[in-house]
Amino acid sequence: MAGIRGRKTAALAAVVSGLLLGSGAYAGDSIKDARQIGKTAAEGKLYVDKLAVFNAKQIAMGELALQQSEDPMVLKFARQLVQDHRQSQAELKSWAETKAYELSSIDMSGTGGSGIQIGYDEEMKGKDGRKYEAIRDAQKDVNDLRKKDGKDFDKEFLSKVISDQEKGKELLGDGKDKYEKDAVFSSLLNKTSITLEGHIASGKRIKDVID
Repeated sequence: MAGIRGRKTAALAAVVSGLLLGSGAYAGDSIKDARQIGKTAAEGKLYVDKLAVFNAKQIAMGELALQQSEDPMVLKFARQLVQDHRQSQAELKSWAETKAYELSSIDMSGTGGSGIQIGYDEEMKGKDGRKYEAIRDAQKDVNDLRKKDGKDFDKEFLSKVISDQEKGKELLGDGKDKYEKDAVFSSLLNKTSITLEGHIASGKRIKDVID
């Protein structure tokens, strides 16, 4: 049991080091330091969850527009929106499988009272529900949009996308500052941010035409 426990604790520490500490290794065996690593791991996973929910909502709205809109400009925009966010989601998942998503696959119950376990549990307590709350809110927006039709649908769709993309840029900006030591992740965030700028510009341009 001790061997399994040690391997799980070491695996979590390695994930966190790769995610947020760049090439720097976890040093020090104090409970205080270990708790901080656990807290950092939880914060990283929460951030990745936010990005995943954001991508999923944009895909859902884009697919809805492809079903309900009849405007050629809106349809073209929706196709691009879906394509770009599917790609972003795939890249995020690919990166997460090598780092952050390992946190979900680790059975934390076996780590006992280690500092990493404590720090992770303290940070995640009550916060995992934020992901499901975000999903619920996103679904509500999509369902509200579904009730529109014609030009009203097109305008509401574009307004929601523009608003979401602007919020998404802020979320990406937070990540670029915090996770700059992970070159691959930083590159992914920069690429997505540029994509969002294009969506915002295109969305506003189309909205001006159809208003």
